[in-house]
This record gives sequence, C-alpha cells and structure tokens, in this order.
Amino acid sequence: MDRVTVEDIKKIEPGTSMSWTLPPNKCLSAKNLAYECSFRRVNPRVMKYKVSLNRKESKITITAIPLKTE
Repeated sequence: MDRVTVEDIKKIEPGTSMSWTLPPNKCLSAKNLAYECSFRRVNPRVMKYKVSLNRKESKITITAIPLKTE
C-alpha cells in the first residue's frame, strides 16, 4: 500500500485503530486526510479521528473516536 484513502479511513470501526507504514510525505498526507474526514463526517458513528505518527518507523496510526451516547 502506498497511500491511505478515504475508503481506508471509513473502514475503521468506532473505538478501534488501524496502522500503516508509509513514506514520510505520505504519512503527512494521511494525517491531513484523517482530519478532513473528521470535518466531512465520512462515518456518522465517528465523532473524530485521532492521528499519531511514529517518525522513526514512518508509521501512522488512525483511531476512530466514537460518538458519545448519553
């Protein structure tokens, strides 16, 4: 896999994470895409996406934060 797509992000179930190892510039693109997906609400069950980057391993982890139910 050479990049993360909106479809990849949509597949992340609320409360779970997915990780990818990508070239550094693709990690930054994936980070921006995850934040954009938060604003566009690509998954109605997800409140936002949390992103963590491991620069040494060139790895990105995206976590889907579920909507809070009261």
